[in-house]
Amino acid sequence: MTKRRYKHITYHPMSALQALVPRCCLDHAEALAIAEVQATALLKMVDVERPPVPVLELAEHLDVVCEHDPTAGVIGHCELRDEVWHISYGDVSPPGRDATIAHQLKRILDSPFGDALYPPVEVMATTLRGYYAAEYFAMCLTQPQRWVEQAWRRQEQDVGRLAELFGTTPESMLFRLKTLRLVEPGVEL
Repeated sequence: MTKRRYKHITYHPMSALQALVPRCCLDHAEALAIAEVQATALLKMVDVERPPVPVLELAEHLDVVCEHDPTAGVIGHCELRDEVWHISYGDVSPPGRDATIAHQLKRILDSPFGDALYPPVEVMATTLRGYYAAEYFAMCLTQPQRWVEQAWRRQEQDVGRLAELFGTTPESMLFRLKTLRLVEPGVEL
């Protein structure tokens, strides 16, 4: 019997997430769907099964360095230095930091596609479309739909307690509940 030789395959989680993008020139609905699929896949890669999501650990899994920079602003920024991605965030509060890092992770995932991924459509320019896709990815990563719906249906219908459970702000949780149509659009904190 001859012995088979198998080539050693190196696993690159960043490449695996980028491979989930089927093509360039995504319309708005496709862009959001891909963002949610990528967020879900990232959670599965590291076996995260309940809130709060350890966003810093997820970034580390992707070999991304995260660092506080007070000048980074609300959405932070990312850059490639010596073949290593770096995310800078301005808000040191865990909810703000995690939202910024999650947003920038999506920007990194989208970086190989350049402007081709989100061409301008009607009133939305490429930059704005990329921003919305990154915001949606961040929401799907830190507040996955299935988890939020399960918590809501378990009689945890208190926005403040849900925000605490998911490690986010009440404003962000209320927005997520509205997008999932679990509360009426006019509900306020």
